[in-house]
Amino acid sequence: MTGICDYIFLVNSNSAKSILEGINSTNFNKDKIFTVNTPQEAIAQISNLKINGKITALLENDLPDNY
Repeated sequence: MTGICDYIFLVNSNSAKSILEGINSTNFNKDKIFTVNTPQEAIAQISNLKINGKITALLENDLPDNY
């Protein structure tokens, strides 16, 4: 995933620690990794980023689709 993402947002994830360990084992820029409480918070942070052009952002969460 780190080879295709510009930013990574870990959303309220029980598995965030394991995922973060995997990300940190790569050369992914740690300044582009964010842990947030909700998908809405991730979207707000994405819209606040100073970005020119298109980006790819991964939002990871382990919440079921229907809860």
